[in-house]
Amino acid sequence: MFSAAPTTTRRHCRILFSERERELRFAREFVSHEALSLHLGDAEPFVHFRQVHAHHELVAGHDWSSELDAVDAGEEKLLLRAAFVRRVCRVQSAVMGVTETDLLEEMDLHSVECLNQAAGKDWGNALKQGYREDPGIFCQSDDDEQLVLTIPFRQIVNLTSIAIQGPSDGTAPKTVKVFINKPNLSFENTSKKASASFVLTPEQVTSGSVIELDFTVFQNVRCVSFFVDDNQGGGEVTNVSKIVVNGATVHTTNMTELKKC
Repeated sequence: MFSAAPTTTRRHCRILFSERERELRFAREFVSHEALSLHLGDAEPFVHFRQVHAHHELVAGHDWSSELDAVDAGEEKLLLRAAFVRRVCRVQSAVMGVTETDLLEEMDLHSVECLNQAAGKDWGNALKQGYREDPGIFCQSDDDEQLVLTIPFRQIVNLTSIAIQGPSDGTAPKTVKVFINKPNLSFENTSKKASASFVLTPEQVTSGSVIELDFTVFQNVRCVSFFVDDNQGGGEVTNVSKIVVNGATVHTTNMTELKKC
C-alpha cells in the first residue's frame, strides 16, 4: 500500500518520464545528425521511444491507464549509456576518417593457426578469399566439436564486427568466444574471460549475419582468436564455412616486418 496520493504519484511519474524523454531525444538527435553529416547510412535512432519505461517504485501501483512498465532504473540506465558510448565511438571513428572494411587483406595468413581442424578441411576453407564464398566447403573439427582459430594481423587494427557462417544441418557453430591479443591461445585457457561471447541462433549462423563488437573493447588488436565451444545440433563435428572480420587499421606499421628485424 502506497502512502502517496494518486495525484502526487502521477505528477512524479510525469516528471520522470519527461526527464527520460529529454535524455533519449538528445541521444537520437546526436546520432542522427552525426550520421547524416557523415553519410553513415544508419541514422535510425538506436533507442525507439516506445521502448521508454518510467522508473519509480510507485509506478507499479499507479491507478491510471498506461503501458509503462516498472523496471530497474539503474540497469536500463547502464544499458542506455553503454549503447550510447558504442555508437559515439563508431561516430568518432568516422570523424577521424576511419572506414570499416573487411580485414582479410590485413591478416597474416601464413601465421594463422587452427587447433583440432580435420586434415584436408582446414581454416583456409573458411577464411581465404574464394574458398569462404563456397558454402560447400568447410573448416571442420576433428576429434570433437571444438575449434580454436587464431588470426594475427600484419598491422594493429580496431575491430568493429564479425560474421560466422555454417551449414543448416546442425553442425554450424553455436557458442563462440572471441579473444584478442592471445597469440598462444589453447583449449586449456579458453575458460578464461573472453573479450566477447556469443550464442549464435540457427538463423544468424546460416545466413552469416554481421555481429557488432564493442568498439571500446576491440582496439589495438594484434591478433584475434575464435573459440568454438559447441554446435547447433550438439554433435561431435563442427563445420565453419565462412568467417569475416571487419574493422580498420590503426597505423601503417607492418607487424611481419618487425618480426624479421
